[in-house]
Amino acid sequence: MSDLPATAHALPASLDFPLPAHRGGEVLRVRASTHEDAVFERFHRAYDRAFVLANEKEGRAGFVECLALNHGDAAAALLARYGPFREWVLVLERDGAVVGGANLLCHLQADAAGRALGVDQNLNYVFVDAGHRGHGHLHDLVAAVRAVARRSFPDALAGADAVPDRVFMEINDPLRVNDADYAADTAATGLDQFDRVAIWARLGARIIDFPYVQPALSAGQAPAHDLLMAVLGVAADDLDACLLQRHLARFFGISVLKGADPHGNLEAAKQLRACATDCASGRHLALLDPLPRLARLRAERERTGVDPARGLRERLRAADP
Repeated sequence: MSDLPATAHALPASLDFPLPAHRGGEVLRVRASTHEDAVFERFHRAYDRAFVLANEKEGRAGFVECLALNHGDAAAALLARYGPFREWVLVLERDGAVVGGANLLCHLQADAAGRALGVDQNLNYVFVDAGHRGHGHLHDLVAAVRAVARRSFPDALAGADAVPDRVFMEINDPLRVNDADYAADTAATGLDQFDRVAIWARLGARIIDFPYVQPALSAGQAPAHDLLMAVLGVAADDLDACLLQRHLARFFGISVLKGADPHGNLEAAKQLRACATDCASGRHLALLDPLPRLARLRAERERTGVDPARGLRERLRAADP
């Protein structure tokens, strides 16, 4: 839990600002919201076209429920438990058209004295709209997400430019996704699963050597065992297990379980206990670079198909994948 003081009304509820694109001259616009409003509607229409896998896809009601946690009594309870946080939806615009969008949770990591040590994000969903792919806009969306996270806590981060920000994200495991889902998701996004892993890796994301499972997003869904947890923005070759424990508690408790105690959910509690054990022993978790082995593993999947027992993380951590 963070000792940083915060109240729900002290944190921004909407943001609107220009984002210089990474290509010369072009300026995009970021519009972000913590409400079910016009920004949310634009985000959700484009999101609904971009995501197709049932167990990994948040329903409209789930988004609305998550955004409501930013406000009122629910926000007060979560702020007391976790410290300052914000759940956002955003759209990235060029000349008024939606280029892409994202849904993220951001929260502050703080020391015992309440000093900000980091602003962490979970990039729950990110997509480039079909008509705007192939122009580097994923890079722009990551920049937008990081900018939104830093603008979420203006008082705590005032004058703290050196405070790091880390972006956690789920990535499909191309060795565990079944053939039907593999084909459906690739057709919808225009990206092969291995290519997607490579794109994130080239942006700097590394796969955390941790047996991640996404708890069920709703009562009608099942836990997702075909995902990896990755992180962007860590210069070291490993990640403090204590940091992952704090992050997963917030991500599970807010974005996944909609305010419920994650220790009351079987899948979430199991992973938090594992992190707590690693944290108590001072363990750091390896961060795995998939790029050197992707071509070999892609060829192996084409030959042998899915292997639920040995996914990408297991292959990367082995001496001989």
